[in-house]
Amino acid sequence: MKHFTRLFFLSILVVSSYAVNAQTYDLAVTEMSVTPSTSTGNVPVNANLYILATLSNVGTTIIPDQAEFDMHFIVDNDTLESITYTFQGAFNPGATGVANSSAFVLTNPVPTDFCAAAIFTTLVDPVLTNNFMCETNVSVGTAANVDLSADSVAIVAPTNIDGFDVNNGTETVPAMTELLAVFTNNGNVEYIAGYPISYSITLGAQLFNVTGTLQAPMAPGESTIRNITNAAIIPNSPQEVGTYDLCVIVNENDANSNNDTSCLAFSIVDNYIPPAPIGVAEVNTNEYNVIFTNDFITVSNVNSNLNASIIDMNGRVIATEMIVEDMRISTSEITSGIYFLQTVNEKTGEVKMNKFSKF
Repeated sequence: MKHFTRLFFLSILVVSSYAVNAQTYDLAVTEMSVTPSTSTGNVPVNANLYILATLSNVGTTIIPDQAEFDMHFIVDNDTLESITYTFQGAFNPGATGVANSSAFVLTNPVPTDFCAAAIFTTLVDPVLTNNFMCETNVSVGTAANVDLSADSVAIVAPTNIDGFDVNNGTETVPAMTELLAVFTNNGNVEYIAGYPISYSITLGAQLFNVTGTLQAPMAPGESTIRNITNAAIIPNSPQEVGTYDLCVIVNENDANSNNDTSCLAFSIVDNYIPPAPIGVAEVNTNEYNVIFTNDFITVSNVNSNLNASIIDMNGRVIATEMIVEDMRISTSEITSGIYFLQTVNEKTGEVKMNKFSKF
């Protein structure tokens, strides 16, 4: 990494006094902030910080598409980061934009200087006195309290995922296309507009790291609502029966990690009812009698061995029994629901299905 001190940029300003003034390209740093910080300017220690610089075309000439400039972010006397930017489209006179550093952490609670500088690499800017801005002697310490919480996450679209019935694998769970996440500032710092809020979206083994930009300041006690529609960061919908947790996780170094995660539980179900075997409807036999009570199935008038199975609404066999004579089958261990008693006559192969309810 290049290390430019403030003296380097001051030397550029001196040289600029000899530049030709015929050109009117003039890129300026018109605002610079360290975020988050308190209303009195205190910056937190051991927390994710960003330097944000507002860039403006203060000249009279359009800065052309694909023009490049280097953005330098400086902490005390060392360059924290140098980033090369390329304009995507023309930058008209009076236009503004925001550039930010990557996240950095200060561990030493001492007054600190922060600077930002923007220098063309493909154009000549004869006025460099406005390309450089600093905040000096900024208080860094524990007086600034950072606590950003993840409050909720919701599936906005489609609306039918929770409880979706895959119907024995014949139905496909639709793709999620819109999520909504809410984050709240519980600390005493303010996040300024342009702050790159960092969080993750998870669903099972799927993990997506996201950086979203605050469109407005977020003062203590205020929240930001993130409307997520980018398919590249939305998890794939599960296709198997089960209960799942969709979560958002704040990726911040803050004072309280207990509120960094919020999850939404939803279920995929299979309410498939096995069809009666072919020919059962035509069979009309009174080979045996069956009486259902809440705790027992009583089978009488048994003349042939019967292979009996109790089947739930999802088609799963949850109990089996060989019936060779009149008997009672206990259902006390079965949970409430609707079930089927299926019997197969060992001698004739005849199949019978009886539906019953357990309360």
